[in-house]
Amino acid sequence: MAAGSADNNVRVYYMLGSEGPERILEVECHTDRVDSISWAHEGLRFASGSKDGTALVWRFENSEWRFTRLHVHKMSKYVHYHC
Repeated sequence: MAAGSADNNVRVYYMLGSEGPERILEVECHTDRVDSISWAHEGLRFASGSKDGTALVWRFENSEWRFTRLHVHKMSKYVHYHC
């Protein structure tokens, strides 16, 4: 499970443990509140969106969570990709 919050953090939890949810990632990666999370239909990938005008596309690779930052311009219909 992934969650965003008003403290600008993205958190990922492992939900299959016998002792309840276990937090496996907590990182402040946006500069404003995280107001949306959407999981991919397959694989370990999701996107987080923030009021700061960015979206992060997360993927689990080489035993760690990594992201690609997308910048969304308010007046544009297009997402601009920056590495």
